[in-house]
Amino acid sequence: MVGQGSEVLIYNFFLAWQFLLYVIFFSYLSQVPSEQEQLRARQISAQQINKVEELWKTNPDASLEDLEKPGVDDEPQHVSMKYEDAYQVRDLILLMGERMHFMN
Repeated sequence: MVGQGSEVLIYNFFLAWQFLLYVIFFSYLSQVPSEQEQLRARQISAQQINKVEELWKTNPDASLEDLEKPGVDDEPQHVSMKYEDAYQVRDLILLMGERMHFMN
């Protein structure tokens, strides 16, 4: 039964190190923000987080302020095989021009 005692000892040793790492290292990395920092923090929704993550795919420097730019929130228009009149074509071209302007 020598093996069982050494396994228990190793397990207890592991638990002690796990506890120390959690208390010392992780608590240092994730400090609780002060009351002033909590008041300064902005509340964002899961939808805003998802939109920013989508923006990061094309622009790694994107931030929440980029969501407020016109055209970022708009759903893309469906492509038609035939347009009713020239105004639809003009609006589509203007929208593409605006998006290209904001991407640069």
